Amino acid sequence: MFTLPVLASSLEDDYKELLPDIEFLNIQTAANLKILEPYIQKGNAVAMYMAAQMYESGELISKDETKAFELYLKSADKNPASQFAVANMYVAGKGCEPSLEKAIDYYQKAALNGDESLKTSAEQKIAELQNIQKKEALLKEIEIKALSAELIFNFLLIFFSKNKLIFNKE
Repeated sequence: MFTLPVLASSLEDDYKELLPDIEFLNIQTAANLKILEPYIQKGNAVAMYMAAQMYESGELISKDETKAFELYLKSADKNPASQFAVANMYVAGKGCEPSLEKAIDYYQKAALNGDESLKTSAEQKIAELQNIQKKEALLKEIEIKALSAELIFNFLLIFFSKNKLIFNKE
């Protein structure tokens, strides 16, 4: 069974367009992709989202995370659930290069455009990623300080060893 996206008003027409084939789509078969294809070609965001779910899960068709990411991304301008899915893909690096910054951007879009449930989930994800970013920044700062301390230590070690040699020669 497909998970239908949270319907924003802009998706209503796309969903209505799919209604004649929705019953067939709820029967799990590989033919679903063929049913969805003409709608995808028309730019139907609901159809793209459903096909992306198929490609991401790999159920009934070959798993293709890159294709899933592309379809989610194409439908993200109209579909808050796709925005959320794109963010998830960026976090995991599924079908794309991982990017916390891009993930946060798409979670913010989903929070702005989705229903209350999606908004709450997106806001939680944003908070988690911002905490990760803060921890990564702190670790980089600590690493820089540790490298600086190591450089200073090595400089002093060389300085004193050379001075000792100089003093021993006199």
